[in-house]
Amino acid sequence: MCHRDLKVENILYKQESFKIGDFGSCTEKFKIDYKTASKNEIHEFLSVVERESTNMYRAPELVNRYSASYADEQVDVWALGCILYVLCSGQSHPF
Repeated sequence: MCHRDLKVENILYKQESFKIGDFGSCTEKFKIDYKTASKNEIHEFLSVVERESTNMYRAPELVNRYSASYADEQVDVWALGCILYVLCSGQSHPF
């Protein structure tokens, strides 16, 4: 599973526990190999990313497809790192 829109606003805190919310953009099929995919597949993939994720928390392989050969569920790890940066530094976002 890939959430695709992890951000501080989607982390809920209640009674000393944290929960992830807003699963509207969550999917099981979130993988593309930029080298073997057709232009239409890449365009469709990136349009879904544009529509269902927040720009400040996007992994580099979702912003510039030429910087990586593939994109998969690991983009949530990048977003988690951005969330941890915001929580630890108190700034609005890392970039």
